[in-house]
Amino acid sequence: MVQITKHYQCPVFTLRMGQKMTKEETKKYLSEISKMIAEGGSFGLLFDYPDGQPSKDRGVVKIENEWFRGYRKDFQEKCFGVAMVTNSIFMLTIWKNVSQYLAKKTYGCDVNIFDNRSDAQMWLMDKYFVKNPK
Repeated sequence: MVQITKHYQCPVFTLRMGQKMTKEETKKYLSEISKMIAEGGSFGLLFDYPDGQPSKDRGVVKIENEWFRGYRKDFQEKCFGVAMVTNSIFMLTIWKNVSQYLAKKTYGCDVNIFDNRSDAQMWLMDKYFVKNPK
């Protein structure tokens, strides 16, 4: 299941991911990101994985890759950061650097992995205010 929440202090969208990603849920969250890009403002994404990294149905990675091929340039221009929150010790320790590197190549913006949402939100807010000084 994917739940999408917008934070009103700064344009950060939280995508709470369930244990399994289906094609339909993937299309839904990518559609929401497409809308954010079309609106024209900058935004940040917080992927919340409360059950660790979800498994993905067959075809989900292909849908994501095709979407990013089409939107990569726009995504890079609009997204000021991607934060991932997980309780997976494996992701937080052993795979953190590799995951950050691969995610940065995919998303084209700064990526960081956290063990709690408050640190992730603070990091994204800092990124937002650096990109959008008042």
